[in-house]
Amino acid sequence: MGDISKHNIFSLPEDILAKLELREEYSVEEKTDSANLSNQGDIVDSTQKNISSCVNCQIDNLHTLDERKSHIKSDWHRFNTKRKITKLPPVSQDEFESIIEDLPESLSGSESETNSESEEDNFQIEKAFKQSLNIGKVDSADENNNQRTNSPLTWFQLSNASAEVPTYIGVYKHMFSGNNHITKDLLVQQQNHNRQKPLQLAMFMVGGGHFAAMIASNEFNPRDPHVPKVLAQKTIHRYTTRRKQGGSQGAADNTKGNIHSAGSGLRRYNEQALIKDIQQVFKDWGKLLETCDLIFVRAIGSSNRSIFFSQPGALISPKDPKLRVFPFTTKRATHSELLRCYKELVTPKISHVDSISIKAQEEERKRQAEIEKEIRQSRLQEEERKKKKLAKYTEVIISNLKASNIEAFLEYLRSNDLSINFQFYPKNVHLHTSTPLHYAVTQKNAKLVAKLLRNGADPAMLNGNGKTPFEISTGNKEVKDEFLIARHELGESFFDWEAAKVGAPQSREQIQKQRQKAKTKLENQRRDKERQEELRRKEAMQKIEEQSKRDYDKLHGEGHSLGINNVRKVDELQSLSPEMRMRIEREKRAAAAMKRMQTK
Repeated sequence: MGDISKHNIFSLPEDILAKLELREEYSVEEKTDSANLSNQGDIVDSTQKNISSCVNCQIDNLHTLDERKSHIKSDWHRFNTKRKITKLPPVSQDEFESIIEDLPESLSGSESETNSESEEDNFQIEKAFKQSLNIGKVDSADENNNQRTNSPLTWFQLSNASAEVPTYIGVYKHMFSGNNHITKDLLVQQQNHNRQKPLQLAMFMVGGGHFAAMIASNEFNPRDPHVPKVLAQKTIHRYTTRRKQGGSQGAADNTKGNIHSAGSGLRRYNEQALIKDIQQVFKDWGKLLETCDLIFVRAIGSSNRSIFFSQPGALISPKDPKLRVFPFTTKRATHSELLRCYKELVTPKISHVDSISIKAQEEERKRQAEIEKEIRQSRLQEEERKKKKLAKYTEVIISNLKASNIEAFLEYLRSNDLSINFQFYPKNVHLHTSTPLHYAVTQKNAKLVAKLLRNGADPAMLNGNGKTPFEISTGNKEVKDEFLIARHELGESFFDWEAAKVGAPQSREQIQKQRQKAKTKLENQRRDKERQEELRRKEAMQKIEEQSKRDYDKLHGEGHSLGINNVRKVDELQSLSPEMRMRIEREKRAAAAMKRMQTK
């Protein structure tokens, strides 16, 4: 096995090639290189703890203390930790970046080495986690399929009669043309071709404002066969990622519209500048790209992919048969990362697993898949039962409150071990009345509000619109007064009255005095209005009687009236209220009837 460690997959010795046999039935779950599967000559004892690895993210390239600290603080690690808690498989860093790419406000991701675990970051992690559940479903479905068709590796067994445990050598399919089916003949053919014309690769990475590119040749390097001959290389960094929120400025603009600020303007400029810089690299490397046998690209998200495939005069076609993606987790786009990826691609993978272990592993994988499936189904069923139960609780509680049956309400809470601050379900239906106290306020039931407060209903609870019960009680003075009285009687320490937005405390006597004062004021105003109306009525009647007398004298005396006085009389009547005019008309008719009776 020592000989293999001195070569890459295109420079294996003839005696090793002669002993290779394709093992299509060999399927290994690619977890970490620190377990059964490892790099050349790097077999790790399973009894030893690999401190350079992360079990949650399934990587083992954390060689320094700073790298381990930085990884543990990263959003990617926190994200995979949440998935592990819910018994879901981890996602690679590329998959993680793909998940957060289209979030309205995505995460800062691993591009930030000093990201603090703020509440906003946790909220964004939660959103990304919920979105990733679809990935979990896809993964669980794929687990029932044959894994060798999905594996990026093709495995060969190294025949050795003296070995107790067989040795397997794995090579990446992505390093061969027509990579769906790799055979021993193809491996030998590629080695012969590589001796005549070394394999030439182009490698590109972009993300978070970082761009790295390299064109390398697989010429034999006697010092280290895993180090390529670099024909061209370029790295670019532009400030395009939004601090704290993360994500590109363009993605934020597409979601919320253009935000006008100095930082956003600078990021928009840098995004365009980065595209121009990358296009210039393509133009400068045009001839080299034409001679490349393979092109590896890592561009997560539609905006990053458009840089390579959607720009005018793009030198790379998405349908180019030479185009490849990196079949493993990659880190920030740097030149050293490209060299690491090259080494990973050309290094044979070695595993010591016997056929019994393979079958046991497959059985265990299927068993775990069934267990996880049952857990997911059980969790969904439990959530559905919980939703129905919450909806039933809500229905009964509202029914009791609507009937003002506080005793039945409290007894129902005790028998079902519910809080008096129970949140109604579903929340989107009860946005305005999220709690019993909110509901009592909207019913304008002051007595019910008073009883709820004295039984512990928290006035600082917010509804779905972010309002406290006191804030939505503006339309009813009696209900508002009950909050002020409760603050006085229960005391300042009973609730957080300031958070509840409740006004200054007042005693019930003070409230009653205020109500009596207001009632007296209204009564006095009513009486004053009636006195004024009566005075106007008497004045109007007097004027009408005087005018009637003058009209009668003129009617039986000299000349005839032109009706001017009648017009004045009508004008005077128009100035009175409708009720007063009706009373005057009735009195006029009564006076006329009396006069007719006297003349007879």
